Amino acid sequence: MRRSPRFHPLFRTGIRIAVAVLATSTGVRAADNEDFGYLAEHLLESGADVRYAGLPWTAGPLERGRWQYVVQAGYSETGNALMDLRGAMLGAGLAYGVRDRWAIEGLAFSDRFDVGGDGGHDDFQPLVADVQVPLDLPQEADFSGPGGRVEHRGVGLGVLVQLRSADPRRAWTLHAGVLWEQLEASDFATRFVLTTGADAGVAGVVDHSGKYGFATPYVMAETRRPLGKRFDWSPRAVVMKPLPRQSFDVALSAPGVDLRSTSRPTPVGDAFVGFGLEIRHLSSGLAADLGTTLTFPFIESFYHSGIDRGLTFQLVWHSRAGRRTETR
Repeated sequence: MRRSPRFHPLFRTGIRIAVAVLATSTGVRAADNEDFGYLAEHLLESGADVRYAGLPWTAGPLERGRWQYVVQAGYSETGNALMDLRGAMLGAGLAYGVRDRWAIEGLAFSDRFDVGGDGGHDDFQPLVADVQVPLDLPQEADFSGPGGRVEHRGVGLGVLVQLRSADPRRAWTLHAGVLWEQLEASDFATRFVLTTGADAGVAGVVDHSGKYGFATPYVMAETRRPLGKRFDWSPRAVVMKPLPRQSFDVALSAPGVDLRSTSRPTPVGDAFVGFGLEIRHLSSGLAADLGTTLTFPFIESFYHSGIDRGLTFQLVWHSRAGRRTETR
């Protein structure tokens, strides 16, 4: 049987778009300074990126009138030299075939991470806008007791199309749609003590709590290939762009200081390009997203300077309609 082309033209187009988005994001990252404020903003965004890398995608052949669904549960940890995010991830996806090879899909997820870490020593320049800070800054400072919670929730709606192929077991599937999501940081605060400058010894608290809502277009391409008789595997690539980018909230309290502002230099909501590789057991529908586990640490440290570790693992279960591999 003649195999489908190795790279479908639409997939090649998607790769070009991904490279363009990646180049744009890289340019933004290169201008960042790695002081405490940027590390805090990058840590918050890493909690969103780990979800973008592992959304709950349905998997089976697309047939008219057929439902299929997927549920997933996972764990993630990201961090930098001063603090980290650790927590659980839950997601689900549902698709209905409106025609053969065409379907409507819905996505939903809810992730919750705790902020922790040992703190440390770093440069300190509060990322405030249009506010005069009555302290001798920027200076060096000791940071301790980072804490708080980051919650990331969202729902999505999109379409799937399975491209025609001479071998249906090797067909490409494209997903495109929009996520409506909310990223919220609560009690995201760290204590500091200035160690240099005219105000050396002054202690206070910097708080980056805030709530950010996005409409996020997404495009994902994947192909499923047999892996023996009992398994298959699916490499995939996804492009996301949260809109609109929003200013990063900051509050600063110290003796004689009590202010809250937004940070124009560090908007929240960066573009994301990621890669995954799911390995699935056909008869049970159980799968693991090993690609995200392997690639996320490298991708995230590239996008968000200062992020030096990223562990993520998701266990996935596909419904019966999503387990079959087409043979016709």
